[in-house]
Amino acid sequence: MAKMMVRDSASASPGETDEGQQDTQDAMRLRHQSLQLSSSPPASIEHPQAPVGQIVFQEGYSAYYDSDFWPVLISEIEDLRRLFDAEPNNKTPWMSSSVLGLHIQMPTTDQSIMRPTVQESNMLCRLYFENVNPFMKILHQSHFAKELDQYRRGVFPFSEEYEALLFSIYLLTVNSLQPQVVETMFCTAKPALVARFQLATQVALMRVNFIQTDKVLVFQALLHYLVR
Repeated sequence: MAKMMVRDSASASPGETDEGQQDTQDAMRLRHQSLQLSSSPPASIEHPQAPVGQIVFQEGYSAYYDSDFWPVLISEIEDLRRLFDAEPNNKTPWMSSSVLGLHIQMPTTDQSIMRPTVQESNMLCRLYFENVNPFMKILHQSHFAKELDQYRRGVFPFSEEYEALLFSIYLLTVNSLQPQVVETMFCTAKPALVARFQLATQVALMRVNFIQTDKVLVFQALLHYLVR
């Protein structure tokens, strides 16, 4: 029997032997590849520090925000303000507490008495686009005029957010004018008018929850307030 098996093995053709070796090599190669795949870490493990954010879709726009977008932005702007502030210890409690996310009691302020007249509003908006916006380049004048018309007619969908933007524009514009010009145009001393619009801007920003909101209008209002 042993002699017959040896004879049969010896009588096997070279082609059959090569095919057997090829099958063995293919099997070993597949096994090696499967071991490599099973030992590879998942993508989430390879990149544990990958950023996490969200895409927000709302009427008229969409935007992507990182999870800590607002806190980081406010912190960086506050750092820049401290560099150019001659008296860095005079930070307002309102801004310091808001950055820390502390609850602030809403001032009992009637926004209607803080608003300027339509004529004064038009004058401030015109001065803003003449003197301020060329340096900031935040707003598009024709688009702003369209939204302002909708806001005044009561058909603008984000009226509270837009009011915060308006008060911040008033504040920044008055701050950019000479005291004599302010008193001549508005029959009010500049410090009094600045204080009025500053309080109105703060109240408006708190009402729209500026720390957590994702509205572009609020972001624009906050930028105007911080560079006032």
